[in-house]
Amino acid sequence: MSGFTGAVADLDFRFDGTSCTAAEHAETVGLDHTFVGDLVVTLTSPQGKTAVLINRPALGSDSGNNFCNTLLDDEGNGRSIQDVVSADAPNTGTFTPATPLAAFAGENPNGTWILNVSDRAFVDVGNVRAFSLIISDAGCNVAPTDTTAPTCDLTAYYPGPPTSIDITVQDTGSGIASINIVEADNLNVNIPAFDLGTTAPLIVNAALLDQSMDGFIELEITDLAGNVTICDPVVTTVDRTTGQPTSKTFSGIPEGEHKVTVRNGDPGLTKLDIIVNGTRFRLAGLHPNEVRYMDVSTAMRQGNNNIIELVAFGNPGSRAVVLISD
Repeated sequence: MSGFTGAVADLDFRFDGTSCTAAEHAETVGLDHTFVGDLVVTLTSPQGKTAVLINRPALGSDSGNNFCNTLLDDEGNGRSIQDVVSADAPNTGTFTPATPLAAFAGENPNGTWILNVSDRAFVDVGNVRAFSLIISDAGCNVAPTDTTAPTCDLTAYYPGPPTSIDITVQDTGSGIASINIVEADNLNVNIPAFDLGTTAPLIVNAALLDQSMDGFIELEITDLAGNVTICDPVVTTVDRTTGQPTSKTFSGIPEGEHKVTVRNGDPGLTKLDIIVNGTRFRLAGLHPNEVRYMDVSTAMRQGNNNIIELVAFGNPGSRAVVLISD
């Protein structure tokens, strides 16, 4: 080969084919042979380095025919080519080679490559018909740096019972690697199945188990680049059960949890005070089934030791669900 700029960063080998079949003496496969367990296949670079691609599969017992669209890739998630058996013929798919192709990394690929196929039993016959080397340099292989952590947003509320919320998780860069439940108090959490590296939005549902108690959830969301987001909203219900204002206090709130969402009930509260580290914010004139938002970031302190108190006003029996999130 000639005209390649740069050194080898990744190399894959493929026996090609236009129409894959296990028929003897097929002319449309990459390599036809009537007992592939007899074969040893090596590849030697222009610099003289040799890798063993195939070394008598199934310990020499593979009586299958042919290799067709057989990709050998160090990073392949499939089986080793050494493990194929006659039932796999014509061995279409992705496999790891007998020895790593990473042996060629860093070499100048320009020049003559030598593919050697030997039959160690000297009984069956075959032909090499078509193959490819797939080479990329470091510039093609380096993915763009992803430094943006996944997002975590509260996107839906269901009054129930059971009261529940939807948390939408997404990473549009390298994609989601994992969603782990660090803590779930009084909540049943449902994490959907997903493909590794997905960039699509994923909806996590958290439902209160005991409707009379508060719920707390902490999710750790990691993308493929290693960026991590901690998602830990507080879900609580505030009720006006007596003639006096009713209050609830939450401590240890991280500074990032500065968004307060109030979803009023029916009958609902008429007013809600949100006291953050001694600073009072007031939501007045609340209507049944109304949704209000309050950003309390101006009163939040650095660290994870913020205190938020909720004071509910309204007629006895009125209530609202409050979410504290980032």
